[in-house]
Amino acid sequence: LLAYLLAGIAGAPVYSEQKHGWDVVSGATGGYLVGFVAAAALTGLLAERGWDRRIASSLSAMLTGNVVIYGLGLIWLHHWLGANDLGNSWNTTLTQGLYPFVLGDLIKLYLAAAALPAAWTLAGVAARRTRR
Repeated sequence: LLAYLLAGIAGAPVYSEQKHGWDVVSGATGGYLVGFVAAAALTGLLAERGWDRRIASSLSAMLTGNVVIYGLGLIWLHHWLGANDLGNSWNTTLTQGLYPFVLGDLIKLYLAAAALPAAWTLAGVAARRTRR
């Protein structure tokens, strides 16, 4: 994901709506992009420790990742809004950067947390079949 971030900065149209460049990363959504990289590193570390094997721990790891993304994204957005005189209240920040996305993210998170342990089970079954 760091390569994804750097590719977008270098000019590859990989961000939302095929946007790219330093302006995107230093703009209102830059904190979410940086948070995405940080969350991937953290959830990957948790997965290496087995948190991706059960629904409850998968859910915890994914929620933790979302908190990292939202935390960095909202702090960055709050600063950006204040620096650009568009309003600097946390209410404005949360209205623009959190509330519209929480429900969809929670639905995706619960579906993924339920699917991941099942995928590991299927992978184990497939691996046992190929060893025969």
